[in-house]
Amino acid sequence: MSRSKPAIEPLSTVANRPATLFLDVTETYHSHLRTGIQRVSIETLRRVEDIASAAGLEPGGAIVCDVGSGLPIEFDLDRFGWDDSSNGVDRREVDADGITGPRGTLFRMLSGAWSLLIRAGLSPILSSEPVSRLVGSIRARLLGLDRTAGQVHPQAGDVVFVVDSFWGAPNRLRYFKKLRTGGVRVVFMCYDLIPLTHPEYVDGLNIVGFAKSLKRALDNADLILTISDFTKNELRRLYPESTVPMQTVWLGSDLAATQNANAIHASTRKPNSILVLGTVEPRKNHSLILDWFESPDADAYSLTIVGKPGWETDHLQRRMNILQQQDKRFIWCKNATDSELAKLLQEHEIGVQASFVEGFGLPIWEMAHNGMILVVSDIPVFREISPPEAHFFDPNSIRAFSGALAQATNKDQAAANTSVLHGSFFQSWDDYSTKVAKAIRAL
Repeated sequence: MSRSKPAIEPLSTVANRPATLFLDVTETYHSHLRTGIQRVSIETLRRVEDIASAAGLEPGGAIVCDVGSGLPIEFDLDRFGWDDSSNGVDRREVDADGITGPRGTLFRMLSGAWSLLIRAGLSPILSSEPVSRLVGSIRARLLGLDRTAGQVHPQAGDVVFVVDSFWGAPNRLRYFKKLRTGGVRVVFMCYDLIPLTHPEYVDGLNIVGFAKSLKRALDNADLILTISDFTKNELRRLYPESTVPMQTVWLGSDLAATQNANAIHASTRKPNSILVLGTVEPRKNHSLILDWFESPDADAYSLTIVGKPGWETDHLQRRMNILQQQDKRFIWCKNATDSELAKLLQEHEIGVQASFVEGFGLPIWEMAHNGMILVVSDIPVFREISPPEAHFFDPNSIRAFSGALAQATNKDQAAANTSVLHGSFFQSWDDYSTKVAKAIRAL
């Protein structure tokens, strides 16, 4: 399968055109985020033509919905800022939706105000026809879009795959309901249920909105794809009345910019170097790793944390900034391109994930794909996706983490682990795409 940028052509509205596959990537398009969900969206977009072909469909490309009205207004992938030199998407130099100057400032103010009003419970008023039309018109002018020329028109027999976060821009769920009533098949990707199962790790303003959006998705889906059996089982447990088919599709482990993992020799890595990947937020449990790192047990180790600062971490951010100034063994990389991340994965020896809860654990696969030793928290989803050779620890215990790390860095054991991690346990993004296509074809 190819990984080139999909060729997106204007869509025909002729009634007898072939059944077509569309990907909804609204949140990835509108945000500057590069978290796990956005990586899945991007990797899926890279393979949209192959997925459509294997599913017996024509590739229709991307759907991007207006945040206010929920209607699709744009599907030009050039607005993503594709960086073909690294086979990735690099939007670090792009302002909100590509807008700079006074228009960009006004656009961000409007988007921020809209989000606050939705969180305040005013969604019924904001989603009314007059308000949606007014806000949509203002946003279109700021974006420089023609709201009619760029609209997408899925028809009966088409498939819309909501690979992005379905709870963002909730008004678009009404649009998907309308599509399904008209014979369009709708597939949602469910990444995790953390706002419902572990609300202590989520901004309280988002919990109610997530629950409502999830219920609407279940009511308007022909298929739910989950990224782990753990997430699928939790979904069944919380919504036993739902009859929508659910299927697990594991993600890919190969980062686009990495070299062949088998070509990376252990001697080229920094001894006792630890790499932690993921947004800095409470459920990722960075505090435990830092507590250990500032103890005498960590004197022989170096630590690199890659992740943007997240919710409720002001104190943790100050701690990490101070530590980086005072201890040369510690690095906090807040932003990393695919190429930079690939280099870090190849330089470090030990991959650590200390999360209390996850929907999958994509960094584990990326670390293992690059031949790193794994030391991960003992939670159900990590037991599901990690190879038997991974070392597990209680995420509430520094002593348990220190013991698992000592066992993992035993030289004989580490050598055996590295050889196993190059095996066939993990799948590629092409494998993921094949399984997505198979699930869609079965609709």
